This record gives sequence, structure tokens and C-alpha cells, in this order.
Amino acid sequence: MTTPLTLSVTQVAALLGCDRDTIYDALKAGTCTLRHLRAGRRVVFPIGTLCADLGIAPRVLVTLGLLAADTAALFADPPVASEMDALPTPLATGNPTRRSA
Repeated sequence: MTTPLTLSVTQVAALLGCDRDTIYDALKAGTCTLRHLRAGRRVVFPIGTLCADLGIAPRVLVTLGLLAADTAALFADPPVASEMDALPTPLATGNPTRRSA
């Protein structure tokens, strides 16, 4: 089974507490401020941009049952500076793909 990276109009309407027609009307009128993609007649909302547009974390979608926990992990926040200090640093010189003898 593949992991969906988008939400449907129905799912976004449930998240926002409105009906599908409200979303479709806003899309048709050009007043929908949520970033979306069109595939023919189908409209989908990428999870990453939807969360950014709404100012919510992907785990909120998990809580609401709109997203699986393993999918939310794909959109985890990047590490903060203190966490990055613990990450290994790349070699400053030389070709990292070649080992020297």
C-alpha cells in the first residue's frame, strides 16, 4: 500500500469544519488561499503545504484521523541547532565518495 501525500477536498473540508461545496466554491471563485494541485477534475492538497498554510503540525492530522502516524513522520520538523550539533559533520577536504589508500 502506498502512502498518500495529499488530502482530498472531502478530507480538507472535514479538517476545516465545512462541507465540500464550500471548498469547491472557493476554488471556483479563486478565493481559496490553500495551495492545491489539479489533476484533471480532481483537486488535492499536498500535506506539507496544507499544514504550513494552516500553521499546524502534521501530528494534528493524525489526531483527527486524517493521516497515518507513519506518514506524519515524513513531515517531521527539521532538527533544531542543538540537535544538529550532535550530527556527524562531512569531511572538509577531499572527495567524500572516494577513500584514500
